[in-house]
Amino acid sequence: MKTMKEIVEDVKDIIANEYHTQGAENAKIKDSDVARELGVSSNNLAIAKTRGKILYDELISYCAKKAICINTLLFNQTPESLKGTNKLLAFKCLMY
Repeated sequence: MKTMKEIVEDVKDIIANEYHTQGAENAKIKDSDVARELGVSSNNLAIAKTRGKILYDELISYCAKKAICINTLLFNQTPESLKGTNKLLAFKCLMY
């Protein structure tokens, strides 16, 4: 499983690709941009990175909003790689 630091870098790449398609090719993506996308404060994101804490709820919501497979962020697995096999899957049960 990836670390939160690695996941943040992947989210930065996703944001950069979105900016690129909108014409902002030279935009510098910062941790504060990732925090905004995940719906957390920059301070909370920095603490999570430092402590090695994965922000599962925020990542799940972000992936659902952007139609991204959570396994791509957590395990670097593409959806195609999971077809027909019993590979490692990420599931998060939300209790209400």
